[in-house]
Amino acid sequence: MAAKKEQIYEGALTAFSRQEFSETTMDSIAELASVSKGTLYYYFPTKEDLFLDVIEKGIVRLLGQIRPVLESGLSREEMLVKLLKVHLKFFDREKRLCQLLMSKVWGTQTLHHGIQERISHYFSTMEGFFGQLQKEGWIDPAISIPTLTSALFGMVGFTALRRMEMGLAVYTQETKLSLIALCSGALRAEGIVPRSNERAMGERK
Repeated sequence: MAAKKEQIYEGALTAFSRQEFSETTMDSIAELASVSKGTLYYYFPTKEDLFLDVIEKGIVRLLGQIRPVLESGLSREEMLVKLLKVHLKFFDREKRLCQLLMSKVWGTQTLHHGIQERISHYFSTMEGFFGQLQKEGWIDPAISIPTLTSALFGMVGFTALRRMEMGLAVYTQETKLSLIALCSGALRAEGIVPRSNERAMGERK
């Protein structure tokens, strides 16, 4: 059962990342997933159910990359840099999910509540971490933590999406350095400034 649902997830992710929700059909998803319509409807009675499941699985995968960093023994400077790199690397690897989250999700008004509910798991995790850093003095107290979290997600996600659409590599040293430099204004850790932290921002690990 798990293998079949993963097969459907892959087909649905491809379909939803290519077209708007309203334009995507269950027929096209079944074809891309190489399953019968009966099988598709057995697991997901409606297109709405399937769309929300794809969003939820994508966020779970992203959090699966983030949580090990938050639970690591890295210094705060290294952890912050690593988080930026993890976000960028994730969107580079999960290009279809990046396209879905950055360009297809937000216009789906009928599913707005369901989408927000699933994405909230990501934001609550990141806001909790940034809030703790702010208490420790790593983040400027004037900074709004929800705004910072939203800005990070949008900045990395849209950067990745634009580079994809331009046919450019996403996970590059230049991109990493630029994103870290943009974030440095909100952070008090000198190690976040690119020229002071070359080792932490080294090649892909």
